[in-house]
Amino acid sequence: MKTYCYECNDDKDVELLEKEVTTTIDTITFIYSANIAKCKICGNEVYIPEISDQNLKRANDKYCSSQAKLNHPTQTINYSTLI
Repeated sequence: MKTYCYECNDDKDVELLEKEVTTTIDTITFIYSANIAKCKICGNEVYIPEISDQNLKRANDKYCSSQAKLNHPTQTINYSTLI
């Protein structure tokens, strides 16, 4: 895949790497897996709109699942007290 690299000032081949990203939204801190595009020539991180959109969706999905867990925590029931 080729895209424009600002550092090289030209279209260059890029490699996609997976990276664990920690972020905080509304006081909820969570980790999600993001794809990062890097120029194969200089190693600079480059912007690819489709990859950015995928990463935003991943972050939003993780945030929503984290928020759901906070709003509906798993309850532990001690059955021995019910007998």
